[in-house]
Amino acid sequence: MLHFVCGGDFASSVVRNYIPPMNEFQSHTEKPFVSPLKKYFAFAFLIIAILYGISPVDFCPDTVPVMGWLDDFGLMLAALLNLFQQMAIDQHSIFVNIAKYMKWVMIAFFIFSVLMFGGLIALIVALIAD
Repeated sequence: MLHFVCGGDFASSVVRNYIPPMNEFQSHTEKPFVSPLKKYFAFAFLIIAILYGISPVDFCPDTVPVMGWLDDFGLMLAALLNLFQQMAIDQHSIFVNIAKYMKWVMIAFFIFSVLMFGGLIALIVALIAD
């Protein structure tokens, strides 16, 4: 069709030289570049999460039976998922995508547990004040 509209050789040379070929598998075969800085931050995040887990100073102290342990676990799991996501060779893998979403679920869970602990403290203070 392009041959008839634009005059043969000119149109085919434009298509061949200036329009890149559309390869449907191109996005899956290319390896995206993961910055080394992101990898270092992933290691640093994991080290900070481990130190937070073993530290007696927490947002939710470990003396609170369930909440104190869950915030440590959630933050360490988010750090491990982040490290896995940054170190994976195939960034288009289904496991990397699952790790990415689970990491954000764990971070949201950590924030939720800290807010629940704050609400618990506020409730206790309100009950004592009355």
